[in-house]
Amino acid sequence: MASTSAAEKFLTLQDGRTPAYDTSRNPGIKSVVVFFHGSMAGGFTSPLPSGTPFHTVVRRDTTAFFSHFHPDMATNSEHKLYIAGGSYGYVSTQIIYSSSLDEFPPLDRIVGTLVLTGLTMSIYFFLGLMAYNSPFKILPRIVA
Repeated sequence: MASTSAAEKFLTLQDGRTPAYDTSRNPGIKSVVVFFHGSMAGGFTSPLPSGTPFHTVVRRDTTAFFSHFHPDMATNSEHKLYIAGGSYGYVSTQIIYSSSLDEFPPLDRIVGTLVLTGLTMSIYFFLGLMAYNSPFKILPRIVA
């Protein structure tokens, strides 16, 4: 069972899912740092919707968090966004960084990205966007 910190919170999304998050947010600060952890246990986050690709869920959920905490993120040029990921969290970081503005509206607010990984190159390609873009998306289908 996953343990939760006293600060763990939940955001109810439009589809009824409730991802867990933690924050040390100051509403007046225009710089936002997002860190995708590498743990496979995400607190008490509800499961991913069946049949929805992971990259779609990452973009949609991250956009929902920004819409909730910083509704003007996509239009206010004062906002600065830093995204980072550790271990398996680097996959989500890459998904966000490789998005289009249509897929992730605050994309042009990203001023820094950090990927921390101890993964081998073969695992990197197996799990990352390279695997998703493989012919016939064969690698994601094998592990699904």
